[in-house]
Amino acid sequence: MALKYPHLFSPIKLGPVQIKNRLFQSVGEILLSEQDRGFTKRYVDYYAERAKNGVGLFVTGHVKMESKLDPYPVNMPSLDRDFKLFVNLCETVHSYGAKIAMEINPGAGRLGEPWAANGFLPGSADAGPLLYVPGMNTYQLTKEEIKQRVEIYGQACATAKAAGVDIIYVNCQAYLNDQFLTPAWNHRTDEYGGSLENRMRFIMEQIDACRAACGENFPIMASISMDQGIEGGKTLEDWIGIAQAFEKKGLVAVHMRNGSYDAGEWNSDSMTHSYMREGLSSQANVDKVRPHVNIPIISDGSFRMPEDCEKVLAEGRLDMVGVDRGMIADPAWARKAREGRPEDIRPCLRCMECMSRYVENKCLGCAVNPLVGREAEAYTYHPVEKKKKVLVIGGGHSGMLTAIYAAKRGHDITLVEKDAVLGGHMLQASASPYKHEYRAYTEWLKRELNRSGTKVQMNTAVDKKFVEDFAPDAIVVSSGSVPAVPPIPGVKGDNVTTAMDALLDHSGVGENVVLIGSGMVGCECAIDLAMTGKKVTMIEMLPEIGREIIVMMKASILTKLGTLGVNMFASTRTTEITAEGVKVVNAEGREEFIPCNTIVIATGLKSDNSLFLELSQEYPEVYLVGDGERVGRFIDSGRAAYNVAQLI
Repeated sequence: MALKYPHLFSPIKLGPVQIKNRLFQSVGEILLSEQDRGFTKRYVDYYAERAKNGVGLFVTGHVKMESKLDPYPVNMPSLDRDFKLFVNLCETVHSYGAKIAMEINPGAGRLGEPWAANGFLPGSADAGPLLYVPGMNTYQLTKEEIKQRVEIYGQACATAKAAGVDIIYVNCQAYLNDQFLTPAWNHRTDEYGGSLENRMRFIMEQIDACRAACGENFPIMASISMDQGIEGGKTLEDWIGIAQAFEKKGLVAVHMRNGSYDAGEWNSDSMTHSYMREGLSSQANVDKVRPHVNIPIISDGSFRMPEDCEKVLAEGRLDMVGVDRGMIADPAWARKAREGRPEDIRPCLRCMECMSRYVENKCLGCAVNPLVGREAEAYTYHPVEKKKKVLVIGGGHSGMLTAIYAAKRGHDITLVEKDAVLGGHMLQASASPYKHEYRAYTEWLKRELNRSGTKVQMNTAVDKKFVEDFAPDAIVVSSGSVPAVPPIPGVKGDNVTTAMDALLDHSGVGENVVLIGSGMVGCECAIDLAMTGKKVTMIEMLPEIGREIIVMMKASILTKLGTLGVNMFASTRTTEITAEGVKVVNAEGREEFIPCNTIVIATGLKSDNSLFLELSQEYPEVYLVGDGERVGRFIDSGRAAYNVAQLI
């Protein structure tokens, strides 16, 4: 049988390294470290789960060449501390036929975090403010310090080679190397600043040191940060010049991306999300560079499904494609694609939960994959010894997942839903036209539920009598949450609705809207309403709009709200709702009246756990999952579903 994606699963050579397919995973900063270690077995388990499912090449996240000279980021692995674990990683990846490129960094520079290393100030191409601590500056590295780093870089490359790494990856995006390359961050007047040749000198010296330590023919590749979204960033001529210089230097490939950590939406080009404006993907800029070089070009960002990858490969626009978040969401992405089963791939929501956890210094997590970072647990997911008759009450996210996981273990599952459709709050999350990933995930859940053999009963409200007649061995209550409506005078008026209702149907919403609350649901509802041409005013009692929104999405959402003309007022308290509008006390303490047709309440959700409290007094094995237990994000309900399914 012919492969559905022949270009994606054709082999490629990067220099002397034969790679079995054109699929790579740029692992990124997956952050599975412990407090005092940069690298742990959890990293190896993470790679192993994806390697055994068919990934061709892994590009590691940030690896420090050493841990003392420039200790940043403090929780990332380093070659002087983690050699044995890197040996284990390489041997494990190789045992499944995959190859690995190690991203070795000579320093973090302006991205350092002095609070995490006793105030140790990092050196950079030039003196300038730290990105995350504007009140502190880097210092300009001296020529002697540059030479020292070059020497250590060569030693680190030799260590990586000894560990079994197949390719050295010179990172030139955001961190120290990019700070030398970028005019905005490099104002040196010596041989390391000024012209592009001078700005590349530090990097070229590292490549020479690597060759001296590893041999002339050891394969090296490098990344190129193209449009950084900042004033004084690299130009198109720079991108082309850097790529041509790398080709002339004998590198086996270049990894081309947009973005920087500095500029709003652009800080996550390789990890686009639903709210980002069009045109931020790297491919359009890669196409400008492609005609000027002959070495393989690889890239990632927005390649969510196999057909996306196949298309750019078939058109000759890329030589390899990277999928990162897609394989966080589904470690079997590559195997399912090779088997021609794209519909079975668990979709990534592009919700930025994974990156949010990195920013919050938490271990890697995923809204749709509860086992990410816990891959070893997958091997303990064994069939049950005693099959039980299990009643799952509620067909939202956590209810469907609990049913799926428990059915896979061998239980007899019946899921009962009070409404005519499955999905719970996934329905609101997927209602907007730009939230197609959420719709795809909801449909995937339904298919998995059907495949699991779970019996589903719709349009049925469950009460104590229903449970008595059903006679289950175990009960899972996934009753979800309901809007938390504040006790504002007039809140029960005919001109008041909730954001949860308005997201599903805003046909009854007037043309002039006041929306109370600016959390994720409120902002999303405001965007939806404004996109239909309604005039929207958003009122937030707290001093900041969108305070709870994931930081990697917040800039894009606020930009979108502003572009759509949504009026936003923080530190503003609603005191009364009338038939003509709302009375508020503004940030200056003055009373105001805002006229409108419709008031939309978006002040959060509250748990609906009354049925659980009733049943837990009557039955020995009753579990509460999802928002009914605690209102949270999809990552919370997914993990709870998996854990409860393990307990039954």
